[in-house]
Amino acid sequence: PTFCNIITDVFLFQKLVRRGDEKAARPKATSVTKLSSGKKSFKVTAKKVTAKGYQVQYSEKSNFKGSKTKTFGSTSYTVKGLKAKKRYYVRVRAYNNYLDHKVYSSWSAKKSVKTK
Repeated sequence: PTFCNIITDVFLFQKLVRRGDEKAARPKATSVTKLSSGKKSFKVTAKKVTAKGYQVQYSEKSNFKGSKTKTFGSTSYTVKGLKAKKRYYVRVRAYNNYLDHKVYSSWSAKKSVKTK
């Protein structure tokens, strides 16, 4: 084997090891435990899991096309500046930091809320 082949094998091995560690760093799935409406807003609470933070994704469409995503550190977050008397579909996921990027859990089941 040449030096280049050995170096390539080492990098491939390191990549595989990192991929395994990344899988271990992936947080468990969370869920929406509480969803309450406010005036042109809603408050979402996620089930607590071991994670660095959470994301909430919301949309007026049930397929989440044109959705917006907000990142927060605690288990609850209030989304403001929405349209009044509109139905929004909401889902959450957890994330952890791993090396230079974030690893995410799967999205929770969607729930809906109507703003006041």
